[in-house]
Amino acid sequence: ALACHMWQESSLEMQLDDLLDLLEVAYQSEELSLSISTIRGLFKDILSTGVYRNRSALSRDELERMLAHNGSATLPISIMKATLAYIEDSTTILKRRKKRIAFAHSIFRDILVAESLAERLRAGSADDVTIGAELGRFIIELLEKEPYCYDLPDTVPPGMTFVPAGPAIIAEGHATQIRCLQDDFFIGRHHVTKAEFTEFVLDDRYSNNQWWSDTGINVRDESQWKGPQSFAMEGFDDPQQPIVGVSFYEAEAYCKWLSHQRGCVVRLPTSLEWEKAARGIDGRRFPWGNQEGFSLCATAERGFEHPQPVGRFSPDGDSPYGVADMAGNVWEWVANPDGTSAVRGGSFKTPLNEARCALTKQMEPQDRSNDIGFRIVQEIST
Repeated sequence: ALACHMWQESSLEMQLDDLLDLLEVAYQSEELSLSISTIRGLFKDILSTGVYRNRSALSRDELERMLAHNGSATLPISIMKATLAYIEDSTTILKRRKKRIAFAHSIFRDILVAESLAERLRAGSADDVTIGAELGRFIIELLEKEPYCYDLPDTVPPGMTFVPAGPAIIAEGHATQIRCLQDDFFIGRHHVTKAEFTEFVLDDRYSNNQWWSDTGINVRDESQWKGPQSFAMEGFDDPQQPIVGVSFYEAEAYCKWLSHQRGCVVRLPTSLEWEKAARGIDGRRFPWGNQEGFSLCATAERGFEHPQPVGRFSPDGDSPYGVADMAGNVWEWVANPDGTSAVRGGSFKTPLNEARCALTKQMEPQDRSNDIGFRIVQEIST
């Protein structure tokens, strides 16, 4: 509805010469790749208006051959924005002849909507909406490299970072959407470490049912768990390594125990909270940005045989909110609102492409692995 409203309010007339200038510049750019079918759609109605004028730089025959080519063209956002500015401001020959051009594709309409939604994301006023791959890509490019400005609370608990409420781009591809978090929260700057989890184990918390869910108690007792799987593994003895080899139930029990220790609500992050903490508002592929960064995280390309000590790749590999190791090192348990469990973030055993922020891997809550750990969220009292 927003797209239709904005498009109806815009003038669609345009001089062909200027549009051809834009096309020629676009072919020299590598900012944004579009299929040739998109470019062909742009000119479909223009060629049918009968007002094409041959130009020395690009004849009609050359244009038609270009549009018939099965390769790819490039069209940067800056060129499309310049085109839109011309559309809005021009009185053209087509208008004088009472002719109108309706573009045969949605690319320019998407730019108008992307600019509006990007501004709303900056202002924290965007509503929940599915935007899809193309529109999401435009918004991400518009927001890229902008500084993050938000108010911090007076105090932040040790070892935690603050993530503000508000909208963010999540998911990827056709599922790309804007989702709004209703509450601020603190999230662990690092994974829970072996040293931290050992305190829970030594406090006899594998036998105290107070901290365990009913299902967790049954699974723990049937499996005869006395501690994390990794306690018996060679090479997993560094106290600053993330705790691994723990199920969702064990992570959940640790959070309930820590809630009692701190006198506040400590829990696993929801999938939405985790993704905003990892990506910020701009939908970046990785915590540090949209470019691959093999030196910024522990993934399979590095050849590590064990998790690395937490914070090794900080600050360059941190998320916009200063959260460390959200790509690679160890998968992290998250709690979904529907009661299912999943892990996020990839690990030292997965390739970098599987450590991108949008990827979710569904897991059974009793699963344990030497590359699955967790981090905590602490709720902010109102």
